[in-house]
Amino acid sequence: MRYNINARLIYDATDGTLTLPGSDEPDSQLSITASALLYFFLRHTGVVSRDEVLKKVWDDNGLTSSNSNLNQYLSMLRKTFRHYDIDNIIVTVSRGMLQLNQDLSIELLDAGPALTEAANPPERAAETVPRRRQRRPPIRHMRAECAGIWPAAVC
Repeated sequence: MRYNINARLIYDATDGTLTLPGSDEPDSQLSITASALLYFFLRHTGVVSRDEVLKKVWDDNGLTSSNSNLNQYLSMLRKTFRHYDIDNIIVTVSRGMLQLNQDLSIELLDAGPALTEAANPPERAAETVPRRRQRRPPIRHMRAECAGIWPAAVC
């Protein structure tokens, strides 16, 4: 799916690219999470809670959610779009509530390759790389390390 935002920028949800109108080459590339966040707000233009955003963008994709993560990616999106003279793409409506800026002109250019609610590109990309927490090697005690290697006086 491609969106024309304020007639200044074309966002492609399939790969997270930002392209200037009339250009064939992408100007910027959003990270998978930033792209998923922007795509979420393009689909949910009303007021949504921070908890809903965290659940849909992070938790449902097997990622660790936190308010810090959300703040970081909101800041990243706002900074990226400010570069294109689009201020406050996502606004804080009230404490804990967010919304896509209603002053923006957003036009759906094409539906792209069969995207559905259940299978959008940022979520698929996150699902293909399962995040597993690696186990730490066991901590060895100094006495066990010293056994039989050095004289007892050294250990």
